[in-house]
Amino acid sequence: MFAPNAPFIKHDNLFLNNYSSHVPYAELSEKEASQQILQLLSNSIFEESWMQVPELTQWYAIGADRAVFQDGKSYFMAVFSDQTIENKLAETYDVLVRHHFHPSEIAKSRINPEKLPYKPKHIPRSSYTDEYSEPYKQFMSSFFKRNSDHPSRGDFIDAFQTFKRLKAINPELDFSEKVHSTYGEATYRIHNSALKLAVNGRVPPLITPAAKITKRPSEMIFIEDEHASITYTPRWLL
Repeated sequence: MFAPNAPFIKHDNLFLNNYSSHVPYAELSEKEASQQILQLLSNSIFEESWMQVPELTQWYAIGADRAVFQDGKSYFMAVFSDQTIENKLAETYDVLVRHHFHPSEIAKSRINPEKLPYKPKHIPRSSYTDEYSEPYKQFMSSFFKRNSDHPSRGDFIDAFQTFKRLKAINPELDFSEKVHSTYGEATYRIHNSALKLAVNGRVPPLITPAAKITKRPSEMIFIEDEHASITYTPRWLL
């Protein structure tokens, strides 16, 4: 995580953040950032997160900790956001977009566990899945070709918890999240009605088979449910 009171220092572009002494930020248009994100997705095996402040065209590095998890013979990457930085941004701005990068399947296929910069942690599936995970995955696979194209059940849980925390800081906050893959991006929103759902810290399904699904010939997908929504845009339209 970032050091306490770490200063904000401007950089020229987005990158896989390894700084902890300062918080990097960049000033980029949506198009410039999209091009840089695609390059990162193509070359990195790690997930990453940046927070966008649209009104200032500023992007802040919030991915401050990473881990490589091992489940049997499979490996997957995770990035953890610095909540202190997120909270500061929510105190200051009314519109925030968190960008979450899913590495390409090709990049992940190149993983050599003996050369990873982090020692894989052996964790049980129950630590990052629940009884809703498999039904959610099956439902999504009915109209998404690749898992990297949409937010996972874990992404939704984290987004919900972040949304709830930041709304407590700034009730007027407009918060959304985008999952980026080499094939496109999925923008998803948690609705205010969802804040009343969590019981004992458990987050119920926010996208269900009852959701309204609209698919366009352009491969755009719109999913609207009572408590959340997803809009998927293929890379060629960005």
